Amino acid sequence: MATNWSLYGLFFLTNREALLHERLTKKESLHLRPLLSARETDEMFSSVVAGGITGGILSFITFGRRAAIFSGIGFFALVSAAGQYSFTVWNRWRRERILRDMAGKQHGAVIESDTSGLFAKMGAKLRQSLLVDPISRLPDWFPLRRLSSTEYRGILELRREEVRAELSSLRAAISAMDSREQALLNKLASYH
Repeated sequence: MATNWSLYGLFFLTNREALLHERLTKKESLHLRPLLSARETDEMFSSVVAGGITGGILSFITFGRRAAIFSGIGFFALVSAAGQYSFTVWNRWRRERILRDMAGKQHGAVIESDTSGLFAKMGAKLRQSLLVDPISRLPDWFPLRRLSSTEYRGILELRREEVRAELSSLRAAISAMDSREQALLNKLASYH
């Protein structure tokens, strides 16, 4: 499964980079100035088209029907668009942060940004969520729950009794078979 997904990912990335390179060389041949917004648009276009191609091929391989191709194209194109959009937003935020930090260092002032407070809050929430037992957060109707030691011992004892009962019934069946075998052997010996 990991090999299959790696191959699909490699196919997606190869298509995306080929499309991105083609768009970049076309702009260079037209002597257009590279703009950041144009680069982001090209990345979005390349990701959506590569995701659609990969999704269509994956759906055709998986389901073997032509009707599945269109749903695969649509789904994977949307997933690729969402992934590329998320990456673009994160990359813009990172660039702005770097520029603010560089501007603060040039002026000798320390710039306190709102994002550091946001990351501190996110870190605190993450630490708190790691300290709380995740199973205790599950709803009551969920089939997974934490057992106490006494409940677990009770379940083990119940299983042990079931195994003992099964073992005793097997021993009884074996002894009954042995007695029938002995009776048949005695009957066979009386004929000779």
